[in-house]
Amino acid sequence: MTDTTECPPETIYKYVLRPVGHTTALTLPTGAVPVLVGEQGGVACLWVRHAQFQPFDTEMRVFRMAGTGDTLLAHERHVGSFQSGPYVWHVVEVLTSKDSEPPSARAQAISAALAKGGILRITPEQAQVALDWRQDD
Repeated sequence: MTDTTECPPETIYKYVLRPVGHTTALTLPTGAVPVLVGEQGGVACLWVRHAQFQPFDTEMRVFRMAGTGDTLLAHERHVGSFQSGPYVWHVVEVLTSKDSEPPSARAQAISAALAKGGILRITPEQAQVALDWRQDD
């Protein structure tokens, strides 16, 4: 029999993505896994599997949408694609310092997103974490 006492329950949550030209920054539980991208009710969404209840460690992750033929950067990982009318959209994750970028680059990306209003559903606490992170660089 497998011991599951240390494995918190998980579920799949939906997050709305901002349109092309903007980033979506999400504070997700560490280890969260994107499982699907698609459109629901005319809105681009990202479904992510992660822990169901707090407390859990979190990390800020940044996603963006690109059109077919748009340039994808070396520090972006393809998450998935979906069709909307005649178009196919591609969702990429802007990788973090632990994945590929130096911390200052990630902090700059988050600061730029904050400055442009590119953060979706951010709380004051999440904003402070991003600002503290930027000051640490």
